[in-house]
Amino acid sequence: FLAFDGREKLSPFLEDLAIEFATQGPSYRDSAKRLEALLGYRALSHEAIRDRLIARAERDETVLPEATRRSVRVLFVEVDGLYISLQRQRGMENRIAVIHEGWEQDGNRVRLKHKRHYLHTVAGDFWEGLGDFLVRHYDLDEHTWLVVNGDGAAWIGECKSYFHRCIYTLDRFHVARELRRYLGHLPETWQRVCRALATFDADTLLATVDSVPEAKIPEEHRNEWRKYVAFLWRHRAHLIDYRKVLREAGIDTTGMRPMGSAEAQMRVMAKRTKRGGYSWSV
Repeated sequence: FLAFDGREKLSPFLEDLAIEFATQGPSYRDSAKRLEALLGYRALSHEAIRDRLIARAERDETVLPEATRRSVRVLFVEVDGLYISLQRQRGMENRIAVIHEGWEQDGNRVRLKHKRHYLHTVAGDFWEGLGDFLVRHYDLDEHTWLVVNGDGAAWIGECKSYFHRCIYTLDRFHVARELRRYLGHLPETWQRVCRALATFDADTLLATVDSVPEAKIPEEHRNEWRKYVAFLWRHRAHLIDYRKVLREAGIDTTGMRPMGSAEAQMRVMAKRTKRGGYSWSV
């Protein structure tokens, strides 16, 4: 009944719990300590937890039973690409999604609720792969909303053609970083841009960038500046507050926050893969 034959140190449930601790972070050692605190003895080392997590991840994933899949009305998807250098060949871009169900208070910090990661490793389109991943883990239907946040790359914008109800927003961190590069030396203009971004005021943002005389942009950046202004105009519909769209659809947005977690996640992964000029095998 327990699916436990007595040969292992842990029952399947406790192994699941150890893996759950490991996926929540911050480290495998911390996971081992938490498990030891729960049981009163050291059941698994941090190396063993890591090995079991990897083994679980490498199993062929199938659709979970309906009772196990999580039922959600709104699912948040933060998407970005991470470029990795490879040995003796061109590098590759890893397309990654951070999926969560919103935000919750954890002491003085705010954490993502039920966070998962998807790394696209299969052949075919990223959004098809992500769609298969979502169906395995969530009870989705035509009423489920996806809120996708990305940096404006063409492949990210394709999300709207794959899901029934999908809101695509342009990541404000990337927008602010680029605009600071061009306008940081113009304090008044930069402040107006920041206020417009903070309030999701696309009209003011675009009017402000359009009003900047080209002579005030450093000569070496002018060509890129023209392209970036055109980029913002193409993404005008994505410089929005997704919560307004959800409220208009009758969804309570209490506790929902602005999107923008992908960059922090990518910094962690970039630190682990790019430091010291690392080059990797496939």
